[in-house]
This record gives sequence, C-alpha cells and structure tokens, in this order.
Amino acid sequence: MKTNNGFVLLDALLGLWILSICILLLYQMTAAVQNDARGWIDAEIDEEWFYTD
Repeated sequence: MKTNNGFVLLDALLGLWILSICILLLYQMTAAVQNDARGWIDAEIDEEWFYTD
C-alpha cells in the first residue's frame, strides 16, 4: 500500500463501503428470518388459541 494520502483515503472509503454492504446484507437476512419466525408463531397462536369451533 502506498503512503500518499489520496490512496490511503480511497482504501479507507472502499473498506467502509464493503463493511457497510456486509452489515446491510446481514441485517436483511436476520430481518427475513425474524419475519418468517413471527409469521409461524402467529399461525401457531391462531391455531391454538382462536380455534373454537
């Protein structure tokens, strides 16, 4: 890695960009898993508690 300021700044920005993309992907995956689990739990609750007939 060169030590002039422009290249260091570009490298830091690229690293931050890649890191933010990884965090976004991880957040989207965990949000999708939570939504799936919430739907399954709601279906179970509807089946167990509100099945009266």
